Amino acid sequence: MISPDFCILPFIHLDIQPNGEVSACCHSTERTILGNLHQQDLLEIWNSPNSLKMRELFRNGHGRKYAHCQSCYAMEDIGVTSKRQRENDNWKAVESELQDQNLHPKLPISLAIRFSNLCNLACRSCKPSASTGWFQDAKFLNPKGTYVRAFSAPKDKPLTEQIRPFASKLKHVYFSGGEPLLEEEHYQLLKLLTDVNPGINIAYDTNLTVLGLGNQSVFDYWPQLKRLYISMSCDGHGERGEYIRKGFSWQQFLSNWQEVRSKVPHARMSLSFTLGIYNSLLLTDFLEEVIKLKLLDKMDYFNFEHIEVPLWQSLQVMPLEMKKVVAQKYRVFLKKYPDPYLIKKLEDTISYMMAVDHSELLPKFRNFTTQIDLLRGESFHKLFAEESSLLGPWPQKT
Repeated sequence: MISPDFCILPFIHLDIQPNGEVSACCHSTERTILGNLHQQDLLEIWNSPNSLKMRELFRNGHGRKYAHCQSCYAMEDIGVTSKRQRENDNWKAVESELQDQNLHPKLPISLAIRFSNLCNLACRSCKPSASTGWFQDAKFLNPKGTYVRAFSAPKDKPLTEQIRPFASKLKHVYFSGGEPLLEEEHYQLLKLLTDVNPGINIAYDTNLTVLGLGNQSVFDYWPQLKRLYISMSCDGHGERGEYIRKGFSWQQFLSNWQEVRSKVPHARMSLSFTLGIYNSLLLTDFLEEVIKLKLLDKMDYFNFEHIEVPLWQSLQVMPLEMKKVVAQKYRVFLKKYPDPYLIKKLEDTISYMMAVDHSELLPKFRNFTTQIDLLRGESFHKLFAEESSLLGPWPQKT
């Protein structure tokens, strides 16, 4: 009998970070590291003492003991659907196979891969360890810091070669970054998978600013894949979306979106929205734009995650009066668009927002925003006038 606190991910999945750290999933503010690819091979990590211990605890119903997993259980405790619950549903078909193996899987069947921190954007919620696009601003903010290109695997043991022996057994690979479509090895691994495992589920989280690298195009491979899921990261439209994601172009995004839809019509295209203070009030305007442009086949393909790192950009940091304004705007929107999926997602967001008061972190948010605005020649107060007034008082300009 599987425990109600069971999570399937430690039994099927490995998550690879740009610095080589490997864990059971990425959704945590305090990740449990199972190993590092600069010290061990991928399959060595899968069978490492850390991995075996994690699986043993979940096998015996003690998954809540992991600090790594507390964010999921905290969500569930306030009535919000967690990543753990979603993944258990996603992988229900393999649960019986795992039980036949007595929950002792021989190989991972799912991988999340971030080849490096190479990225051409500098999103406000990101950081240099996840985006090389952040290096310039980071050097101004902290001149003594170290800002280097990270690589998930050593050059003499590239991920593609480590995965090759079991590539045909994989059921799912998720590419993220950085920006995966800028990575040379992404195309090498994609070619391997299309050659030996064209029925695999391939999923992406991409900023959709590029559709190829050098003489290679995603369209050399994507049409061959039977199950392709492309999640395009976008945290707002127009000038405000471009402010949140430095280097992003809304018009280019729309152009690339239409090209993908035209050339790979069988791909499931979705939107990934990272929700925090900056776009708390922008969310429903963005949803209206998505609906007007008919970007999605159904609203279930609109995914959004609440910012938890850095915590000072979280919805929970906003003052109570601003939370009330945000909640009211969401509920007015839902009266106009009573989509069951959106009702659940936005009500979950309101529950999450109201559950904890972290307004003591507001000065950090205001100071960060003021500093980055000065560096980038931008103005939060101009583009987000309502949000600015609800978040005051702001630091005085010197």
